Amino acid sequence: MTDPRSLPEKRRDPTRMANQPALTTSSGTIWIVMGAVFVLISAYPLSALLVFERGAAFPAAVVTAIVTVVLYVLVVIMRFTVPQGRRRLQLMAGFFIAMVALTIVGLLICAAMQGMTITGAEGTG
Repeated sequence: MTDPRSLPEKRRDPTRMANQPALTTSSGTIWIVMGAVFVLISAYPLSALLVFERGAAFPAAVVTAIVTVVLYVLVVIMRFTVPQGRRRLQLMAGFFIAMVALTIVGLLICAAMQGMTITGAEGTG
């Protein structure tokens, strides 16, 4: 099904996802701030796995922490190396979404590994 509106009309529509200010006219600071907030929030469960509980999930927690930091650094690099405009904002949003998705998957893997460790320890005792 095609949209009956003309292309210029679609470009002016502020309700379209592609026309949101964070993806069109922003300086990119919002992606850096939100990325930093997400890194801090995800640091809590990861640090608990890395510092206090060196169990089966430790390697997965290390990889998840590294991926989270690397993707955040890429968001910051895009902010200061790519010229201002839609392309820079798309790259920053893409790296942010990848950071969130991979961190959540990594944390779920860590939780599953810790759960298996706890269940396995109860079953052998």
